[in-house]
Amino acid sequence: MHGQLRLFVLRVSFVIALVGCAGASRAAAQTTTMPAPWLATDIGAPVPAGASSFDQGVLSVTVGGSRIAGTSDQFHFVYQPIVGDVEVIARVASIAYTNQLSSTGVMIRSSLAANAVHASALASAGNGLYFERRTRAGGKSARTNGEPAAPPRWVRVVRKGSTVTGYSSVDGGVWTPIGSVSLSLGTTAYVGVATTSALAGVATQGQLSNVSIVPLSLPAPQKGTNIGSPSIKGSAEYRYGSYTITGAGADIGGSSDQFYYVYQPLQGDADVVARVASLDGSMGPAKAGVMVRETLTAGSRHAFALIGAGEGVAFDRRIDPSGLTQHAAGAAGAAPAWVRLVRSGSQFQAYGSSDGRTWTLIGSDTVPMADAVYVGLAVTSRNTSAATVALADSLSVTLPAAPPNQPPTVALTTPVSGSHFVAPATIVVTASASDPENRLDRVEFYAGSTLLGSGKTAPFSFTWTGVSAGTYSLTAKAYDLDGGTASSSVTIDVGANQPPSISLTSPSSGATFTAPATLTLAATASDPEGQVAKVEFYAGSSLIGTAVTAPYSVSWSSVPAGTYSLTAVAYDAAGQSTASTAATVTVSPATVAPTKVVFQASADHATGVTSYRLDLFANGADPTKATPLTSSDLGKPAPAVNGDITVDRASLFSSLTPGTYIATVSAVGAGGESRSTAVSFSR
Repeated sequence: MHGQLRLFVLRVSFVIALVGCAGASRAAAQTTTMPAPWLATDIGAPVPAGASSFDQGVLSVTVGGSRIAGTSDQFHFVYQPIVGDVEVIARVASIAYTNQLSSTGVMIRSSLAANAVHASALASAGNGLYFERRTRAGGKSARTNGEPAAPPRWVRVVRKGSTVTGYSSVDGGVWTPIGSVSLSLGTTAYVGVATTSALAGVATQGQLSNVSIVPLSLPAPQKGTNIGSPSIKGSAEYRYGSYTITGAGADIGGSSDQFYYVYQPLQGDADVVARVASLDGSMGPAKAGVMVRETLTAGSRHAFALIGAGEGVAFDRRIDPSGLTQHAAGAAGAAPAWVRLVRSGSQFQAYGSSDGRTWTLIGSDTVPMADAVYVGLAVTSRNTSAATVALADSLSVTLPAAPPNQPPTVALTTPVSGSHFVAPATIVVTASASDPENRLDRVEFYAGSTLLGSGKTAPFSFTWTGVSAGTYSLTAKAYDLDGGTASSSVTIDVGANQPPSISLTSPSSGATFTAPATLTLAATASDPEGQVAKVEFYAGSSLIGTAVTAPYSVSWSSVPAGTYSLTAVAYDAAGQSTASTAATVTVSPATVAPTKVVFQASADHATGVTSYRLDLFANGADPTKATPLTSSDLGKPAPAVNGDITVDRASLFSSLTPGTYIATVSAVGAGGESRSTAVSFSR
């Protein structure tokens, strides 16, 4: 069988659990988002809002909320959408008391609406364990109390068809039912962990471990059905890669059959192998084994390699439709045992084995069938009034002449090649991997030739701590179950911490301002390790302010007149710092606008002057040639003892646009004008 195509190999576990990655440190594993495929959301807008984190196998949830009860719920939900039958299990380690019904536990829900249909097995802070359910959307929920115990306790919810049952346990091994209900959940339900404080406005905290979701439905493309309408209907459950099949009916034999069949369609030749781990013979001489069947009707042609309770291995076949079944007995024995059926055209060979490696031929025969058949596991109790249970923990169907194995693919996603870290470093190494035949076994992580850790389930990740300085080649290597491998490598550097760099970008050196000034100090800063912690701004040795995020800037207000040396200092996460080149700026005193004009009276003030006139010119103008910007008649005030004349013109000066001007005073008389020397002033 080496190199053959495996259509389905049912040792593969379909458990989906919150489990930590091998070698992950507690600090690195912590996250505010759930690892795929887990999701998290608040239902019904609890206050305070919920938050959840996963750390080393422990799920921590903090949330408020009115409760999970009544016609609408308020809680935090960590969940997955699951199709079909399923079970969800968790160990409730603790739930903080904010109310006696502060609760956490497991739930299955028809939707994420606050009033959705649901069933939950919950542990409360002060009211024991209980089973809560709402049978219709918007309806009032009901509660069944379990044991009056406080955490730690295990809780479990199982969906089989429309029936949902809640359980509790002390040790996670022996389960006690709390309650059961029939619910219309739809094909896809939302399954996970629900937590509520049961007191709006006040948060509780729940901690849970061993959280797992196990789909119980048969993996596609398999289906289960009752053949021949047995009076007691059979069923099948698939868990952790094994089957639990309940079958009833008169027999698989004679001219008609009654049994339960787990099957899948198949075209052409096949090699069908199964290990029947156990078979309950207390209700009758039950049969279980592998079958190739032409149709799903009770009288179909078939070939059946089986083990019978108290009868050992055998080979049954019906050659003519509705004809009698022929029987060939093999060696005596009981489950556990391996059975095998090989089809080549119309030829069938049946085998038995104690170990699945050394096979003994039970019998062979020609059973003409169409190319399209149904293959799988068949179980019957051979008792119309009772059912039997068979456990099958290995089943494979292979085709001959399968193509060669295709190797897996892997990509080391973090860190990227060329990344730099600071010793002693903590480096999270992650990879994505897949296999064309969906038979990925594991992913291993290496530093050079040293194995760091490995993982069998996505997300594939390892946290490498305490890494010393050096250059490292990191490799992720993927393996499939058929010996195929693939690898992906990057090179990284771990070195001593490098100081940051910084440049003061504003104000520029030489800039001038007028007091009281407001200055914006800005800088650009970077760090080789990308760990700029803060930037401080100084005037001389005085700290002006601190910025912790880019763009780095502070505002310095009410700066008095003076000359200042401004610098910026950048700090990295390791405490190293670098100062910028200093920039020198000047803050000039504020300019005060004049309010009065003072001038010396003309020598002929008493006899020749009729009035005085103030003329204002633009800065740099020649008063003898330029036209004044504005003029003001000063009249002919009497001079003081010293000969000065003072005239108030505050309103004129205040109306000027800030800037520099030239002023003159002219003495006006009958004989003409005489202008004073020009004076420059600022407004």
